Amino acid sequence: MKKYVAIFFAYLCIAISVNFNNQFWLVPAAFVSMAFLNWRVFRIILKWKLLLFLGILVFCTPIFSSQKDAVFMGISYSRNVFEISVVMAYRSLIILMALKYFTQKISVQEIARSLSKLKLLGFGQVFELSLTTLPEVKKITVDCLDEYKISHPFSVFKDTFEWLVKLLVRILVYADTISLNKINQGE
Repeated sequence: MKKYVAIFFAYLCIAISVNFNNQFWLVPAAFVSMAFLNWRVFRIILKWKLLLFLGILVFCTPIFSSQKDAVFMGISYSRNVFEISVVMAYRSLIILMALKYFTQKISVQEIARSLSKLKLLGFGQVFELSLTTLPEVKKITVDCLDEYKISHPFSVFKDTFEWLVKLLVRILVYADTISLNKINQGE
């Protein structure tokens, strides 16, 4: 596990040190070295929501910034904000890939063992409980969203607060049943 933590912190240092001047050699070097470690981490880049976020970050933010000092194809934009946005996008990609690599290679038991040395006991139980409850919470959320869409087919924001309260109540009821089950199993 020490090896994977060291690799994660190395990529974190690379992400922190990226700037607009060294991005042309540091970012490709980080991507190529990550490809040699595990090429599957690049799947995270193919998510359309991430690409949409990065596109908005890199292209829309400079256009709508206050001081515009450059023009590209008739569209004025801020060159400084564009440079900062590109560096932020590269940093986020490097950190996401490093985090994906790190989480693919470690297990809950290894994390729990390491955190117990730091006097953080009970992490394994909490993490195991979260892994078992997240699918059910996702199902509750999707069911509640489907009910909301059926009851309000043409209005996106009508009674949103009421439905959020219903969702919260359903999740709390589920959490209560889980705690009751744990208490009954302990007896």
